[in-house]
Amino acid sequence: KFCGISCREAAAVKHNRLCVGPVTSEHPLYRLKMLALEAGESRYAMIMLAAEIVLADDGNIIRPIDANPSQNTSDEEVDIARTTHELMVEIMEQGMSTSFQDWSSLLHHVNRNCLSVSVRSNYAIACGRIEEDSLHPEQYDYLLNRTETSSLIELIDEADHHFPFVESFCLLKETPMISCVPSHGIACDNMLELRYRPIVAGDGGSQFKPLTCSRIDNDADLEERTFALEEKGIECHCVRCRFERHPEESECTMEELESIMDLARLQTRYDDASDIVNGMLKLTPRDGAALLLQSRIAGWQGGFHKREMLLKEAAVAADTNCEPIRVALQEANAYYRREACVELHPSGLNDRWIAAEDLDDSVFVGENILDADECGRMVQVAETFHARSGKCNWTTSRHYAVPTTDIPIYQISELLSWFNIQLERKIFPAMMVNFEIDENSRLRIFDAFLVKYDAATGQKRLPLHNDQSEYSLTIAMNPMEEYEGGGTYFCDTNESIKTEVGGVISFEGDLLHAGTMITKGTRYIIVCFIYEEQIC
Repeated sequence: KFCGISCREAAAVKHNRLCVGPVTSEHPLYRLKMLALEAGESRYAMIMLAAEIVLADDGNIIRPIDANPSQNTSDEEVDIARTTHELMVEIMEQGMSTSFQDWSSLLHHVNRNCLSVSVRSNYAIACGRIEEDSLHPEQYDYLLNRTETSSLIELIDEADHHFPFVESFCLLKETPMISCVPSHGIACDNMLELRYRPIVAGDGGSQFKPLTCSRIDNDADLEERTFALEEKGIECHCVRCRFERHPEESECTMEELESIMDLARLQTRYDDASDIVNGMLKLTPRDGAALLLQSRIAGWQGGFHKREMLLKEAAVAADTNCEPIRVALQEANAYYRREACVELHPSGLNDRWIAAEDLDDSVFVGENILDADECGRMVQVAETFHARSGKCNWTTSRHYAVPTTDIPIYQISELLSWFNIQLERKIFPAMMVNFEIDENSRLRIFDAFLVKYDAATGQKRLPLHNDQSEYSLTIAMNPMEEYEGGGTYFCDTNESIKTEVGGVISFEGDLLHAGTMITKGTRYIIVCFIYEEQIC
């Protein structure tokens, strides 16, 4: 038999592909593995998984097999039929009674039904413990020395990049239905334990009936998925494949289209999402939820002006008074915008802004831009609003990719009025100068919200990300003496920038950045996503 469980457990991080347990390289099992490697990377895992089934004590196997073999040992093309025959001979030499026909059938079964599994590296798991402060400093250094980064923030947030997943295959006792919009994936917490992991509602709806899994990379387009499935002898008729083959003639139901949309959004396939929402509107042209979704997709793709136009059209077209559309329009119209042919208000504070070092004029820092006492009063206004409302206004559900604990500015009238004055008189005029924006353009707020970081019981930091904006800014709303840590970390310089209360940091939204962890107290900041549009 192959190496045992104890061998795999002892080498969980990296297991030798040629390991065959307590035997020498002269043993037939070693020859079998060598022949499997020569069959090529795409065939190796399939052959070895089939061989393990034959050799397993219980006649079935549920553990993953390493699917990252070394490259072929020869440049010559491998004769798969001959290699398969030689593998069968090796197995029969072990005293197994399996016939060649049975072996071929088993290979076909494995090829068709094996599922992909990603096993997370133990090093990546250890990186996650850094944030919990459960690693010794020497362990930090050990992990850093195994990567090309010197930043603990990058080590935590990009652990899976520095220590990639081991891609594996498994064969389940009960094979789930095939779908390219699967309800579940296969998760592996270590090299021996597998479990189903919910993804989206899938073909069976929110109750996952029937349970479905993908046999291939479902992030691929239709052509790539079709080719990969054909290699397994599978012709897929799932709802996603049916829709993508004939989107203009699709007969999918609204529930089916919603399941495809869930996956497209999860995988940030916004062009596909646009096609899907068009399919929804073909079914129900005046559906308020679909019309709102159409505008949001435009925003996800960076079409901020198009988003607003679609919102206005949705308010007219919706068959009922759709509250979410009304709220979205209210937010879009809430923030200050300079009207056409109105002169830019001079800020008089340009000397307080400096360009951050080594960031090519893509980040500007302004100290003492806003009045510190007014900032403190606005924080109290927000907390009072939260306390008096009788419900939890601090939400973490507004931002899909990188959620923050926040309250939208437009929901609190006093805060909104104050904020718009700061935009008109101090912030936008300086940004127009700093980023050399044409005077025939204006800046518009796409989203603005008050964020709360709480070292004791709440959100402490924000992971590395890019904003869906042309420009972003943060405003420090309480003094540094009330918290420790914090700031905006920029990946390009491996440094965090932090200002005192009333300070503003403005930067280009596509810069990779993070919210540095606070270690004590509570920190409040206003975050804005901004875009530029022509007005004259």
